[in-house]
Amino acid sequence: MRVLALLLLGFFCSLLAAQHDFNFDPHRVFPKPHDIEHTCLHVTWTDPGVKVKTIEVFLLEQLWPPTIDAKVPDWRERVTADDFDAAAFAQEGGPRMQRQRLEVEEGRAPKGFMDQRAKYLYVYVQVLWVDEAGGRHNVEGTKGAVHKAGTLDKNLYCLPTWQPELKLERAWDQSPTMFEWTVPDLGGGSLEVTRLWFAGIDKVVGNGRLEDLPHKMDGFLAGEDSHTVPLVQELAKDATAAWVASPPGFLYAWVVAETKCGLKFTCPLKQQDNGTCVRRPTEKEQGSVPKLALKRADEGNAKKND
Repeated sequence: MRVLALLLLGFFCSLLAAQHDFNFDPHRVFPKPHDIEHTCLHVTWTDPGVKVKTIEVFLLEQLWPPTIDAKVPDWRERVTADDFDAAAFAQEGGPRMQRQRLEVEEGRAPKGFMDQRAKYLYVYVQVLWVDEAGGRHNVEGTKGAVHKAGTLDKNLYCLPTWQPELKLERAWDQSPTMFEWTVPDLGGGSLEVTRLWFAGIDKVVGNGRLEDLPHKMDGFLAGEDSHTVPLVQELAKDATAAWVASPPGFLYAWVVAETKCGLKFTCPLKQQDNGTCVRRPTEKEQGSVPKLALKRADEGNAKKND
């Protein structure tokens, strides 16, 4: 029994050591300035040499302090704990940062992630792989690239902080008016498209303003913005067109795809031969393409986030 107990103790000690056998060397992923509106960040790394169960992403606002071992000796245990308290960690000597965990999906290799916002608080990124035994590994070859909003790569994971870009397209009145769009290919899994939202907007509004709402873009679609309340309608996930009678009742059109995990992605509107994103539907199309019956978002037509 004594030998067995020693063996078990050695096993758990080695497992604990493996869990915390990593270092922090965060990579700068943003050139200055890092709050340009509106951008999409792609962070990639070399293929892991282990079977990865979870990707741990740390988003840092500050440089990783070289004196961290003296200030917070148990920092490894702290940053990997299920109840990681970012505010307490920063108050006790660590840098300001947030942590995201991404579960690896079947058919989607853990090669990188995307994030998109109007304003980014963080500048540096640290990524760890968590294997099936709970051991943590430093990634290699980390690279960050800032792209224009809507630059999608279905091979990459999406951070839950992802925000769709509200791209205002002028809805010229064609009496009646037809809209066509493309639903982005996001690779399925948690990013499988489940439904679409059409929004008609009557004022110019910035992405940064909407991301400051309590529920961000979801809040805007639910009518939380005092500046402008959109007209909205839910559409089928495979819809690629819709038309509205004249007058449309709005100046700008926006179509957004909602996914299984709740993230939303802008659907690019087709640019027509007349140089706008609209055209006049044929009589046949008016009978086969969905006709919009938009309602004010604050009337409860849009899904609200609690």
